[in-house]
Amino acid sequence: MSQFAAIRHLLHQALWVYLRPYWKLHALIAAGVVVLVLFEACFPLTIRYLIDEALLPHDPHKLLLALALLVGLFAAAAASRFVLAVVRAHISRELYWDLSTGIFRCLQRLPLAYFDRVEPAHFAPLFDTDLLTFSAMARDLFERGLQSLLQLIVIMVTLFVLSWPLALLVLLLLPLVARRPQRKLGPTLEGIDRIRKVVERVNGLVQDQVSTQALVRAFGRGEETSRRFEQDVAGRTGRPNTLVRMADVRRTLKLPQYMLQTFKLSMDNMQAGVTLLVIGAGAGLSFAGWLSLGTFSAFILFLPVLMRAIGNLAAYVQDLGRATLSLDRIEAVKSALLPERGAQASMPLSRPIQGIRFEQLHFSYTPDSPYIRDVNLDLPAGQSVAFVGRSGAGKSTLFKLLLGFYEPSAGRVVIDGHDIRHIDPASLGSRIGTVLQQPLLVNTTVRRNIAFARPEAGDEEIATAARLAGIHDFIISLPKGYESPVGEGGKFFSEGQRQRLSLARAILPQPEILLLDEVTSSLDPETESAINTTIRQLARSRTVMLVTHRLASAAFVDHIVVMDQGQVVAQGRHEELLARGGLYQQLWQMQAGFTVSGDGHHAEVSGERLLAIPLFRDVDLDVLQSLAGRFVSRFYEPGQCIYAQGDAGDRFYIVVRGTVSISTLDAGQQTIRLADLQDGDYFGEVEMVNKGRRTTTVRAHTPSLLLALEAEHFHGMVDQLGALSKVVTQMALGRSLSTICSVGRRRRSHPVWLELSRHK
Repeated sequence: MSQFAAIRHLLHQALWVYLRPYWKLHALIAAGVVVLVLFEACFPLTIRYLIDEALLPHDPHKLLLALALLVGLFAAAAASRFVLAVVRAHISRELYWDLSTGIFRCLQRLPLAYFDRVEPAHFAPLFDTDLLTFSAMARDLFERGLQSLLQLIVIMVTLFVLSWPLALLVLLLLPLVARRPQRKLGPTLEGIDRIRKVVERVNGLVQDQVSTQALVRAFGRGEETSRRFEQDVAGRTGRPNTLVRMADVRRTLKLPQYMLQTFKLSMDNMQAGVTLLVIGAGAGLSFAGWLSLGTFSAFILFLPVLMRAIGNLAAYVQDLGRATLSLDRIEAVKSALLPERGAQASMPLSRPIQGIRFEQLHFSYTPDSPYIRDVNLDLPAGQSVAFVGRSGAGKSTLFKLLLGFYEPSAGRVVIDGHDIRHIDPASLGSRIGTVLQQPLLVNTTVRRNIAFARPEAGDEEIATAARLAGIHDFIISLPKGYESPVGEGGKFFSEGQRQRLSLARAILPQPEILLLDEVTSSLDPETESAINTTIRQLARSRTVMLVTHRLASAAFVDHIVVMDQGQVVAQGRHEELLARGGLYQQLWQMQAGFTVSGDGHHAEVSGERLLAIPLFRDVDLDVLQSLAGRFVSRFYEPGQCIYAQGDAGDRFYIVVRGTVSISTLDAGQQTIRLADLQDGDYFGEVEMVNKGRRTTTVRAHTPSLLLALEAEHFHGMVDQLGALSKVVTQMALGRSLSTICSVGRRRRSHPVWLELSRHK
């Protein structure tokens, strides 16, 4: 769309959509503008009358009349300006309120996939820049446009009445003045758009750094983090996807200001040149007696008004251009909205809920990457159900489909025979309580967080929910009790306390179905055991569905659903699945054989557990018992690097608890996330055996407890094995990077994460 086509679209939207509710106020604005334009037209004419009819003939009556006219004109103009100021302030306040609340409501109807694609830093300028720019433009749109056009028309007509030769000269010179803004509009807007993109991306970097300040301080990386930020902005990191090079940043920041200054200077010079030409021509006509002194004076007084009208019109067009950029971003949000659900989506759920069914369900985050494939499940109400499997198997995605976060690619989710797309969202939300893997708390008090789903809940109801979640005693021990602030993201509380607050919030409305998504994955064993006890109690009176990769948390449920690569591969009770073998048995064996301390920071592994690792399967158990004592516990916080690509391969790791992410850099130095490894997985032995450098980077994705074996202990064991040493070495080297990826198959987050990671 061209710039002027965009401006036409902007005028249409502003006048017929956003300003339509204020048409009565704009009638007042129109009246005030007419009065001001008439004042600007009548003032020079009154001066002409004062000179030609009163001063030169020395007529006292006409002098008093002229002065009275001037007083009346100034009084009318002052009153009009006052009315315009009051109306403008009212429209500004109401329009920004309508726009900001409207866009905020739009955010509630955006599909979650939109938030997957867009960084949080995108939304701050939407409210603090785009809405302000657009609302200011829309507020002044009618007034400025009407005033500039009326000024040009009225003044040009008046000039032709006063002296058509001089007016014709002005008319011939005007295109020279008006052409300049049109030529500079496009480049100026492009520069402004580039500035906004640079600022938005820099804001994203700042937001990321602020959110990880605790980690930065803990490892004393403040200076290095600042240096890395400078390198990212300056483009000295060698990555082709760096934000923008410093030269480009400087050029981008200077361009609009340079254009603005040169534009104003050239406009002033052109207007001065036109004024000089007209004054010279008028002086010649007056000297020759073809133009009265009063008419010449009036003509000179009209010229600044005319030039100001042209300048205002040029600035008005530029402001419209800037507003089109803001309107584009506002409409981009609106265009992504989920469609309004009609009458068919207002069906309330019956009481009690009888069951949930997934019918031939398919789903993909991207068109070419199926994520859920042909899932058919029938889950009667009143059961406790656990969804287990490797990371990325599709467990959490099923929950998101059940909650209506995403639309299935095919098939449907059914509750009591009704497709959830036809169920009233409020009815669905009131019957299902949800606790997400990452506990989300609002930056307000404990009371308001628990009562989030039911703001009208009484104190006793809130306290009962807190007791069920096992957090009441802690809350009342706080100085302000339930009125204590939780801080941004719940930072004043521990991970376990945040989970318990989230659990209390979920059970306060007494939902019939409770969805728990990896609620214990980041907790220490003691807290995990306590929350599991709470979950068992809750499962006695309602349907509980939980997602977990830790099978000990699923052993007590009525029904277990095993998922792998987006499909259901097994169902049954814990004992049945163990006896049947297959993936569930493999996962159970991987997670067994570890002893973890209560705080979750220390662990031990048995020799029998090491036998389950193919690397050690031919090693004598006595040797493995001795080797097990050589493993050292290492605890990592989320985001902490375990080792980086290029580091020395001096350790072998076993994941006891938590999730670690494996990534690498491709030829273009872009980060590619390969796999997630969880409880019982192992990594790092390939480079340890061949004494090479790391070919991947491994970071903790959640709080992670690992057991690490130093290379010297491994090689010491190999040397003792004699004939078996070659077998062990070959087995370790045979576990190539592709093997690691297959072990972690489907363990990556959905493809949107991968796409985002390439730009970080």
